[in-house]
Amino acid sequence: MPEEEFLQFWEIYQRSFPPDEKRAESEQRKLLSNKQYKLLRFYNRPHTQVIGFLALWEMEEFTFLEHFAIREEYRGKGLGGRFLTEFQSQCDKDLILEVELPNTPIAKRRVEFYERAGFCYNHYPYLQPPYDENGHAVELSLMSYPTALSKERFDAVCSILYSQVYHVKSV
Repeated sequence: MPEEEFLQFWEIYQRSFPPDEKRAESEQRKLLSNKQYKLLRFYNRPHTQVIGFLALWEMEEFTFLEHFAIREEYRGKGLGGRFLTEFQSQCDKDLILEVELPNTPIAKRRVEFYERAGFCYNHYPYLQPPYDENGHAVELSLMSYPTALSKERFDAVCSILYSQVYHVKSV
């Protein structure tokens, strides 16, 4: 990835996620060489500025959408929904993502955004492990597409996320 594109992505990433829900820059740069990890970027026209991204992990059984964000000045214009719908139409695996608990108006709007895109909210307790030794586990929820997860499938998904994304056995 060209350095200018990385810096544009990094600016959106830094502004879009709380400290405990993102990686350090050095760790993020390392991930770019991981074959399971992909960073899709969305551009304005005429293809000069990164206006959003979808960071994902291609697992054997599902695709994990780890981070999805749109540059602040482009939010609320339907672009995120269009980008997500386009991605869903090209993906042949179940999709999994983490969301904040719907305890605040903005968190509730995020859950509703994904529900409009066909994702199901799974009501099982879930902790996102810390991204680094100084971070904290974060209570989140998992959403899945196209169907809700059974408890057995939920536990299997958590096990894969913990071992392959967060490199822990449990939280």
